[in-house]
Amino acid sequence: MPVVDGVAACENIMQQSGDSPPIIGLKADITQAEHLRMISAGAVSVQAKPLDEIKLVNAILRFLSDQREVSEASDGGLLASVITVEELQAALVENLDKLETQLNACEKSGLRQIIHDLMGLCGDYGMSVLRELVLEFRAPYGTLCVEENLQKVEKIRQHIEDFFALKSAK
Repeated sequence: MPVVDGVAACENIMQQSGDSPPIIGLKADITQAEHLRMISAGAVSVQAKPLDEIKLVNAILRFLSDQREVSEASDGGLLASVITVEELQAALVENLDKLETQLNACEKSGLRQIIHDLMGLCGDYGMSVLRELVLEFRAPYGTLCVEENLQKVEKIRQHIEDFFALKSAK
């Protein structure tokens, strides 16, 4: 979230009204400490991305006191019916372009947000292989030279191109 993080958003919602709706936190990159912070802030559940659609829907049903339980996920991830494949591809490419620009300029201040955005997109759309590639980039990017980082970004870009070429062939 660009202005306030999930913990602060949760705290703000809880402070506005004693009768706030149940909050299910969705996190792209969550540690045990972050999970506990979300629960302490008032979230009734915290779901990690990539989202397990079945767990999320069942958590929502549980908090609605609905006795049904979902056992099958829809194809393409949670938001696949909301945003077109073209829009998703454009968002991923835009983030990779920003990443390359920042790396070429040796500007590290915005890298964390770009990586977070990529992780979120991967999680929302159930793109686990892409998420793993982004995680592989994120782990050592601060210790690698620009050229090594750019090679990793190119590997991610190639995966995205291959993924969407396969999608369009279907």
